[in-house]
Amino acid sequence: MRIRDWLTCLLLPLLIFSSSMKLVAEEDTKAKLRQLTKDLPIFGFCWHPSGPEILFSSRDWIYSIDVNSGRVKKLIPGCCPQWIEDGKRFIYFLRVGYDGNRSELWSADRNGEARLRLCDKDFFILTKPSPIVAPNGKMIAFHYERGSFLCRFYEIRLLVLGDSLEAEPSVRILFVVTLPTCLHIIGWLDNNHLVIVRDGQVLVLDVHQVEWAPADSNFTSERFLRLNTSSVGVTETSYQELIRTGKIPYNCEVSQDGRWLAQVKHEGEQPYKNKMIVRKLVGEEKSIMICEDVSPPRYYGLPRFAPAGLKMAFIKWSGDPRYYSGDLWMADLSEIEAKGL
Repeated sequence: MRIRDWLTCLLLPLLIFSSSMKLVAEEDTKAKLRQLTKDLPIFGFCWHPSGPEILFSSRDWIYSIDVNSGRVKKLIPGCCPQWIEDGKRFIYFLRVGYDGNRSELWSADRNGEARLRLCDKDFFILTKPSPIVAPNGKMIAFHYERGSFLCRFYEIRLLVLGDSLEAEPSVRILFVVTLPTCLHIIGWLDNNHLVIVRDGQVLVLDVHQVEWAPADSNFTSERFLRLNTSSVGVTETSYQELIRTGKIPYNCEVSQDGRWLAQVKHEGEQPYKNKMIVRKLVGEEKSIMICEDVSPPRYYGLPRFAPAGLKMAFIKWSGDPRYYSGDLWMADLSEIEAKGL
């Protein structure tokens, strides 16, 4: 027997043993994962305020799923459903027009019945990622992108509905950055304050005090350019400060007990090459990788924690090259919490 073969026979058991120990150690740090949907590319989802139910949209249909039983129910045509009235009804968007780029606003009860149109106009609203509806159901914050090849602007806009179907709504530009600055909406603290993140900086916008510009403002108007520099109605804060004051937006990337923050970290050249990371915010800070191949949040939404407990839903790329979206998955961080990690 050659010396190389003899060394291989001697060291191979040790290598297998050490690699198995590594696998066990990594498994101990991971959350319990569960796939909720299959072959339904998800475009927006929302936890029910009571917790065990999620509304989501796929291929312009709205579904509900009971996360305990796994039962999926197909409801009505539409996309990007958002709960209002403490979960008694939800607002949704119904695509119209020859290209489907405009949307009518409707609401329905929990079963998709008793449908009501909220405004007799339709709007050009980007539904990726999902718009975020205020608790009163009268204001909707959404992302908007425009500009030229050389310079593109990424905006946060606010649609304010009137008190009746015939009332004239307004669309306002609340915040604007130039790409590639990262900008996304976290959620509403109440009917007056919207939490956003700009390149990791957490900001609270008072939507009634903040400087704003009409939706038809051009790029050179003084009012539009002032949005990026004005501090009126804009308060810089942090996740820790929101936790300290007990103000955490419902259905957002921070757990309601304020202990965990879910983040999607992009790696590689492909848009779906993202890792799901949870970061502990209280006590000894540490980060734990939960899952790989997570869909890009800029288009398909952030991970969302349930209103109670440590269950978190997110979209994992399905492997279908036609979509960067994927299936709905759920992670339960209670095991990580129990192990004191």
